[in-house]
Amino acid sequence: MLTSVGGFAISAPAFMLKRLAMTRPQPTRLREAEAAPIDDTKVIDARFKVIGRKRRFAHMIWRGLVTIFWAALIGFMIPPALVAFDYLRDFFR
Repeated sequence: MLTSVGGFAISAPAFMLKRLAMTRPQPTRLREAEAAPIDDTKVIDARFKVIGRKRRFAHMIWRGLVTIFWAALIGFMIPPALVAFDYLRDFFR
């Protein structure tokens, strides 16, 4: 059976092909361990709240203006592209 190593085609016996293939390593099982308490420490307990991104009015306006810009650019480029395609079609007839 042919295989390639480093960009060169080589012929390798079947028993070597198993060593050439990358194998998935066995998972390492972990367990939780109690951390050693540190003397004179205070535990800080806080409540966390998941919040979304801030949506600012100026950001929404900017996004709208950018969208209108790209839509206008695409809209203004379609007619010249159609004219160019018509010219090329007529040229190659």
